[in-house]
Amino acid sequence: MKKITYIIVLLGLWTGANAQQEPQYSMYFFNGLVLNPAYAGSWDHAGMTAIARKQWAGLNGSPTTGNFSFHSPLGRSLHGAGLTVMQDKIGVTSQFSANAAYAFRFNVGKGRLAMGLQLGISQYHADFTKVTRESDTDPAFAGNIFNQIMPNAGAGIYYNSRSFYMGVSVPQLIPTRYNLKNIAGQESRRYVHFLATAGFIVNLSESVKLKPSTLFKVTETGQWSIDLNASLLFQEKFWVGASYRNGDAVTGILEYVVSPKFRFGYAYDLSISKLSQFNSGSHELMIGWDFTGNDRGVSSPRYF
Repeated sequence: MKKITYIIVLLGLWTGANAQQEPQYSMYFFNGLVLNPAYAGSWDHAGMTAIARKQWAGLNGSPTTGNFSFHSPLGRSLHGAGLTVMQDKIGVTSQFSANAAYAFRFNVGKGRLAMGLQLGISQYHADFTKVTRESDTDPAFAGNIFNQIMPNAGAGIYYNSRSFYMGVSVPQLIPTRYNLKNIAGQESRRYVHFLATAGFIVNLSESVKLKPSTLFKVTETGQWSIDLNASLLFQEKFWVGASYRNGDAVTGILEYVVSPKFRFGYAYDLSISKLSQFNSGSHELMIGWDFTGNDRGVSSPRYF
């Protein structure tokens, strides 16, 4: 178990292997502001989403992520604003970030095209005093406690209509160098990530709709991953879906629209990577609330 914890710390801290550094979400299509600042104000009302994720349950030191987002159109204008707050913990390392987003929309065809920007800060913390070491002279954990505050800026483009959406974004535009060295003596840094999302709605019958969607991620170093998802909506109430993330997991997703204002979702990832023998899967919970200003909620349901 010591070796496994040690590996997780390295994955979370040092990036010589150019691994994916941003938090992972299976229900990304219910939390668009986390991926793209241009999503801010894309609904016709204010709303919030909260997600809690436990990755690789049963594996000591595995990632735990909490995320909250809120966004709203600004009055009756084509402007939108939003806020995201995230806490991510891996082993003895943790990262907190807060970002404010702004978007301006244009009417294009049957939908709207938005351009968005975000600004914020991140705090990175590592407490090596909590690591069980084979030797007190291990140079990998010299320094004991590490803290660093980093600026963040992001940008994105997002188009959505009643039945289709797509977007491209760079949530972290500023490459950051950490003030510590990894085991090989190389400088550690946070890499720029590029994201692309798309999805659409197909009416299978009066009571059943199909929503295929995808999320593609690539870093400036060429590391990439893709999520492929298909979800069915029954009676405008129940979402049932499945996802595949290349080389990582297959996922089952459920969402229940409790009322026109409130929704609840759950996702379970079954690991298919080499880590599958060390964990019992990943769990993700989502709640969403629409601030519509009336008891009847939204006159027509939203799908993105």
